[in-house]
Amino acid sequence: RRLLWSWGRATKSHLLSAITGARPSERLVTEINGEPAAAEYARLVGVSTEELRERAYIERPAAVKIGDQYYSRSIVRVNADGPLLFGCALAIGTTLRVVVPESMAANLENEFKRIRGVVGTPDLMIATDCAHRRLALTSDNERNAVSRLLIEQNAVGFGSYGEQFNRTHLNHTLTGVAIGARKP
Repeated sequence: RRLLWSWGRATKSHLLSAITGARPSERLVTEINGEPAAAEYARLVGVSTEELRERAYIERPAAVKIGDQYYSRSIVRVNADGPLLFGCALAIGTTLRVVVPESMAANLENEFKRIRGVVGTPDLMIATDCAHRRLALTSDNERNAVSRLLIEQNAVGFGSYGEQFNRTHLNHTLTGVAIGARKP
């Protein structure tokens, strides 16, 4: 039996209102809430524009809410002239939220429990891990816990710059297929 899943949940969010300026074909957001994009995003997450350029956008990803799920829209780079380069196209009028991610290890543990409830311990798990999700692992303890969990699930895979899941482009995610015998 196969089971598809995507890790990318968040528990808290702050409304970013709307993208008011964008060049979707270039994946650039030029304005948020009528203000220069980088300055407004930095204000919303409570850091300076310089701090935002260094790493804050990885630790406080932007997301769109579809139904009851948040889907990350990763900022790839804060351009010197103010626009934010995203890993996917975003249109004017899109509402974004700044999310506060859960513990990655705790979230994976819960998700793997759910998967084991369907297929038992997977015989094989093929996973695609977004580079920004990997960069968000800031401590050795969290990194080691995530690695241990993946090994326990017989996971193999590769890194990427985002994935497709049910026709939705995702960033900051681990997506995959778990293959195992149907649990009795």
